[in-house]
Amino acid sequence: MKCINCGTDNNLRDRQEHQGRCKNCGTPFALEPTTMGDKKITDAAFLKILNDISANGTLYFTKQQLFYAIAKHPLKRQDLPFLFVFFFIFVLLVLFFILPMSWNPSALPILGLAYIAIWLLGLWFRSQNLSLLRRERLRAAKALRNLGIIAIVAGLLGLFFVKNGLSALVLGLLGVGSINLSFWQQRRIPKTPEAPLPVSEGLFAELLERWTQAHGAPEKLLSPAVMEDVFPLPSEEVTNYSFDRLIVCQSDDIAKMLIANNVPFEYNSGVVSIQGYPYSLFPTIMTMAKRNPRLGVYVLHDCSADGLRCLHTVTHDPQWFGGQDYLLVDVGLSPRQILSAKKPVFSLNSTEAMRSALKLSPEIRRTLSPAELQWLDTGNYVLLEFFPPQRIIQALSRSLFLGAQVDTIEDGSTSLLILGDSDFYGVESFG
Repeated sequence: MKCINCGTDNNLRDRQEHQGRCKNCGTPFALEPTTMGDKKITDAAFLKILNDISANGTLYFTKQQLFYAIAKHPLKRQDLPFLFVFFFIFVLLVLFFILPMSWNPSALPILGLAYIAIWLLGLWFRSQNLSLLRRERLRAAKALRNLGIIAIVAGLLGLFFVKNGLSALVLGLLGVGSINLSFWQQRRIPKTPEAPLPVSEGLFAELLERWTQAHGAPEKLLSPAVMEDVFPLPSEEVTNYSFDRLIVCQSDDIAKMLIANNVPFEYNSGVVSIQGYPYSLFPTIMTMAKRNPRLGVYVLHDCSADGLRCLHTVTHDPQWFGGQDYLLVDVGLSPRQILSAKKPVFSLNSTEAMRSALKLSPEIRRTLSPAELQWLDTGNYVLLEFFPPQRIIQALSRSLFLGAQVDTIEDGSTSLLILGDSDFYGVESFG
């Protein structure tokens, strides 16, 4: 493992001889992969996660966002490296076209068939493995497609240079079959249940505690939002004015994250949660917000039954903005977006979520399609904190821009904003 302070590589013996410290500079190693079982992570990997989630130390993040970042990190891409592709093609050409010319012409194509079948079956079973996250299964399905393409190309090359029609036909049929299986799997996998995260809350707490003891608490990690959080009171002169937008969050922690990252100042917006966070400033912020008749209200919520309740409260409760002439924009996640997304999104499932969905009011349930209701009623949900701060702020920024030009958004339509490998948001104007 490399020391995060000086970059010196320390093997297991070095770490043991120096009591878990770098042999060069003495910096302690917080994490020891050899004692972690299946879930291995090094100090350098943990530091990279912190840098990625904080955008190189520029953004604050919540504890739950760090948890999901660690859970997602060890999922390595399963793309086919160039050397493997070269080796795969070379062995195919040897087994199917070169050796049969000087040896048993019927045995070697059978060996070649077995060789490619082993790789194709391995990728097929990986794409079927329900213990893997959907993104990993999709990558295996795409690798299956890539191997099929390679088999077809190898068959054409062999047919052109060696004139072995039977081998080319076998390769072509295998290639076409694997490509068809790949596309079938890619269509099917996003509709299957998501596998559990490979990191438990207990393991996450242990990793964070070890890191804190060795290197100190992560600088940009926010403590959970509580009623006692103190914010400076604005001057009386400031409270006589208003702002252009109000962002209402379902989660106190998300509201705290946006405030810590200066979203209110950069976008001339008030930020509150549906529970009333920040509690010391909530009455002042709401008074200032309702002073602006052209206020835009943006609701940021999870894709869950509680998220739909939050949206319904803000848009229909007279104590919020129900029955009032304000621009209301949904910038949260909805079941419709999850079900229609072209890229898979990690969804959780619990009995509590199922019970909460079944208790949704008839007024809310009437706004959902049968497919959305089925998805919610089986206990599925997607948390906003699965996305890092930069993704949330980017999506919010785009939504604020679109909300200011609401005439460009067709009534009732949803615009999916692709933000990364599997990150997206929707913006919808409904009032």
